[in-house]
Amino acid sequence: MLGIYRISMRMKLFIALFPLLLALCWFAGSGMKTRINTERQMDVIVQLTAIARGAGDVVHELQKERGMSAGYLGSGGGQFRAELADQRKLTDAAMATFSQLLAKTDRRALEGIDTSAIQLFNDQTQLLSEVRNNVSNLHTAAPKAIGFYTKTIAQVLDFVGGIGHLTTSGKIGQELSAYYSLLNLKEQSGIERAFTLRRFLLAIVLVTGNSAS
Repeated sequence: MLGIYRISMRMKLFIALFPLLLALCWFAGSGMKTRINTERQMDVIVQLTAIARGAGDVVHELQKERGMSAGYLGSGGGQFRAELADQRKLTDAAMATFSQLLAKTDRRALEGIDTSAIQLFNDQTQLLSEVRNNVSNLHTAAPKAIGFYTKTIAQVLDFVGGIGHLTTSGKIGQELSAYYSLLNLKEQSGIERAFTLRRFLLAIVLVTGNSAS
């Protein structure tokens, strides 16, 4: 007991304040960890939002190319030749941007999502050049070409559908899910427009041919 009285006042003060210092260090470390996790989550949200937007651009351009391809085939090559060539460039640009976004994305941001849809999408795009050549040369039927584009778009939509589950932010997740639903609705109407345009132009070709004969 007498040893306590021999301790200097400075040491006594340190001993008294030591538990408080430990508590402050713990709170500081906990706050730093929370801040780091928050910053990481925000970075993930930014990356996922960019990917979803890039995927939406790919869907949009593929939908336009599908419609023009259907119109070109339905008209027997008489319509949309120049427009289709320009649209293919826009599609290629959108797909290139999307690929760059995926390449730059932290792999950890995509943990928990089934990326098989992207692999299937990449497999489909390997066939795109051949499909385009067949369309240009009228060597394929419109339903087959439309089916190819529809399948390719579906792979992108499947990927977008899984993105909303990757964020812990309820609001962002809801917005991504709403965006996915919007893309799906747009796709359904796009499919109908492609077939309608093809039937309309085919009817014109038939009527024109009969009139000429």
